[in-house]
Amino acid sequence: MSNSEYKNLNVACLWLQKPGPTEKLAELCLRFSPQIAVRKNEAVFVEIGKMRLLYSPEEFVKIFQQLLNPWLKRIEVNARLGLGRDLTDSLARAHFGTANIDSLSLDALYDFADPFNNDPVIRPYLQKMITAFKDLGVHKISQFKNIPANQLVSRFGAVAMLSRQRLEHSVPLTWPYWKPAEIIKEKTDFPYFEFYGELEPVLFELKKQLDQIFQRLWIRERRAQKMRVRIFFETNSRQVRPFREFQFEFLLPQAYTKGALAIIKERLSKDFTDHPVTTPLQGIETVVIETTAGVSGQKNFFHRHEEVAEAKYALLAQLQEIHGDGSVYHAELVEDHRPEKSWKKCSSIKNLPPQLHFPLRPTHLFTPEPVVIKNSFFAYQGQQFKIIRKSSIERINGAWFEDPSDLNDSYDRDYFSLELEDGRTLFIFRNRKGHYFLQGAFA
Repeated sequence: MSNSEYKNLNVACLWLQKPGPTEKLAELCLRFSPQIAVRKNEAVFVEIGKMRLLYSPEEFVKIFQQLLNPWLKRIEVNARLGLGRDLTDSLARAHFGTANIDSLSLDALYDFADPFNNDPVIRPYLQKMITAFKDLGVHKISQFKNIPANQLVSRFGAVAMLSRQRLEHSVPLTWPYWKPAEIIKEKTDFPYFEFYGELEPVLFELKKQLDQIFQRLWIRERRAQKMRVRIFFETNSRQVRPFREFQFEFLLPQAYTKGALAIIKERLSKDFTDHPVTTPLQGIETVVIETTAGVSGQKNFFHRHEEVAEAKYALLAQLQEIHGDGSVYHAELVEDHRPEKSWKKCSSIKNLPPQLHFPLRPTHLFTPEPVVIKNSFFAYQGQQFKIIRKSSIERINGAWFEDPSDLNDSYDRDYFSLELEDGRTLFIFRNRKGHYFLQGAFA
């Protein structure tokens, strides 16, 4: 490539053959230029027009490949590098692996009209236009360029004109602003080795780090969604790994130390029990990997709704940490008068409104089981209990559009609460045949 040709090349594009970590790749490219753009999981663009005094074209490509090829090989991703006059030109060269743009298929217009693949509105128009041109025998970019501009506009409108202008490099393309993700990290290195056989000293250090982290998040109006904790140890024959790493993806974003520390404590307690600490402790590191939008401001002096919600979310996340993923969920109400079918698991607990209202229902709800109630006694599974109090709660009836055969003789129900002599309160219903069933129990 001659120097005169290089003068017209202003953008370098690295196209990934399969989806990869473009954010990390963009951070590595910052050493070449401060102007970076990213096509998520597919491509990274580097502005090189102002680097001609620093690198010749051969030197730039060589250094670029020496820096990135080992890293791409390590993550098992193949990539192509393309240099072009502008962003769309370099994208087409890297994506299709050719410098002859005119020989490309009309499908390449997607990269020229929507180079960042983030405009869902323009894509259907492009598809219709490309299909229409192929039906007319226009299959190559060179054929598309030969169509008079006035005919393009009259038939296909602004989308066709935009594609044509991008091919001819006649309109500038604004680069979306990209900056590396902010890393919020706290690390404590001890000046001398300390042995921690107990978990409490580790949690004491973690609390100080979490206090700093959540203060920084609060001032940025953010909450922690994902977090990583590393505990560094002296390596020896008994401790081969230099650290233990714990990844936390909170069920609900955390904004306070108290809730996050309780969740972390559950994981560390189990790990320290299964794998006791036998070597000196060198340091502790806490990193916020992902954040979500939060709210900053003074504490509300008139109610404690926010504090109650935070405590609730922290408890739910702690329960999930104890019992495993998928074990904690919200019950979403559905339009059904039968208690055992009046709810379902909420598909996304993270998008729930802060205040939910649920009707009065037993704490424990069962599949209806037949029981016997006679006089002032309650019989269940061969055992008999004395009834202290019986209270009527509600009566339900099936709707006119329901099929009674689907309800297993439970089309009409009268619900009662039974208080037994041992202190338990049960949820009972009677069907239209006079049979009683155990439905649940109140805490």
